[in-house]
Amino acid sequence: MRTLLKRLVLPEKTLVQVRVRTTGGERTVSLERQRVFRQSVESKILPGDIGYLRWDTFMELGIHKKVDAELAKLQSCSGLIVDLRDNSGGLMIEAIYMVSMFLDEGLVTTTNERTRGAGYLRTDYALSPTEFVIREQVDQRAPKLSSASRAGNRLGKRPLIILVNGTTASASECFAGALRDHGTALIVGTPTMGKGVGFAPRAMPLDTVLTVVSLKYWNPSGHWPGDGHSAQAPGIGLDELVPPNPGLKIGSNNDNQLERALELMRFLIDPS
Repeated sequence: MRTLLKRLVLPEKTLVQVRVRTTGGERTVSLERQRVFRQSVESKILPGDIGYLRWDTFMELGIHKKVDAELAKLQSCSGLIVDLRDNSGGLMIEAIYMVSMFLDEGLVTTTNERTRGAGYLRTDYALSPTEFVIREQVDQRAPKLSSASRAGNRLGKRPLIILVNGTTASASECFAGALRDHGTALIVGTPTMGKGVGFAPRAMPLDTVLTVVSLKYWNPSGHWPGDGHSAQAPGIGLDELVPPNPGLKIGSNNDNQLERALELMRFLIDPS
């Protein structure tokens, strides 16, 4: 596949014929090389003055800036729904930083990471009202304290609901789990993947890649979401289980999970 992609490095809008051979026979397909711009963050205001915010990955470096810009558009809404369904995670640092857009203070996460040699680096990321407070400790050595800038809390006192499903994983679970543990968000949907680990990819011979588990993280309560594949992968926990309608398409008229989140949000905004 990599060799094929190299051969397809052609000027934009160039049409090329590719013959594909499979167990079902051969066929010819036409491919046109184009630049694709993906909308990674979207927001809108739903009926009842409810803000809706969705992003599909934490993999993009600097994605927090786009999320912050969309949050600013929803500043006047009475409540917020953050949709992390099908968000498989990405960069932990992005998730950690984004928590500060929804939380005043408190522990965000604890990570345990392999260091060069046989040691482990434990890091606590916590929020004060003005900055991140970072505590690092390698094995039993004396801990080191440092600080970093944080975002302002754009949520304020408004209610927050986070939608999740079985492919909500890793950095998404770190983000959602932190806000749930602090009582800031209600988690609605179906159980998350339960991936409380991080991988480090290593290039290998013959165009192969070896992925090594290099990091574990815990939510503020000390809960570990799991290893991502075994029975010991509980995820972050739900406040309300909402099984999806058959053939559910996110954001469509068939999206019963979003509809339930809207019902809950209307109650949180006006319990009467």
